[in-house]
Amino acid sequence: MRPTNWVDYDPSFIRQRYNHIASFFRVFELLFLLPPGIRRKAVRCLQLKPGDCVLEIGCGTGRNLPFLLEAVGPEGQVFGVDLSEGMLSKARQLCTRRKCNADS
Repeated sequence: MRPTNWVDYDPSFIRQRYNHIASFFRVFELLFLLPPGIRRKAVRCLQLKPGDCVLEIGCGTGRNLPFLLEAVGPEGQVFGVDLSEGMLSKARQLCTRRKCNADS
């Protein structure tokens, strides 16, 4: 078995790549056949309680954020960060549609 070599990419390359695919990133969920309810189940496994504070690093298009917000309730806080402005834009749009608070 050959070891896998890690390739370091320049952050601007990664940012540009994800900015480019942000508008159709949801298609990847369909391509990879993510099981229905997987996000809700993953959040349940975190065993969050009302009032908890959560940081999602690499939040992408924000598909986990509504479930995290639901878990921590109005007393809690959820923060999402991502390298890609395109992904964050989609996350803000999702939060706006679902009436979440999407501060910059």
